[in-house]
Amino acid sequence: LLYREVCIARFREFRDKIEERAKSRGGRSKRAPFIFSCGLLYLGLAAPAVLAVKASQAGVQLGGAGAGNAASIFQALVVAMYLGWLWAAAGD
Repeated sequence: LLYREVCIARFREFRDKIEERAKSRGGRSKRAPFIFSCGLLYLGLAAPAVLAVKASQAGVQLGGAGAGNAASIFQALVVAMYLGWLWAAAGD
C-alpha cells in the first residue's frame, strides 16, 4: 500500500479526490458511525477466540462427550461465525 501511495500518481490523485469529497461532506467526524461499526466488526471477529480462552481457563469443556449446554451454544455460535465468513466471501 505504501508503494502504491508513493509511486503511482493515479492512486495519489484518487486519494486526494476522496479526501476533498470527505471535507465537502462535513469532514472526518461524519465518518464516526462507520468507524464505530468497523470497531464492532473487529470485536465480533476477536470475541470467539477470547471467549474460548477464557472458558478453557475457567475449566469449561467446549467439546467432546461431556460438554454441556454452554458448549453447545458456543459451538453453534462458532458455526454461525464461519457461515457468516462464507456468506461474506461469496458476496465479495
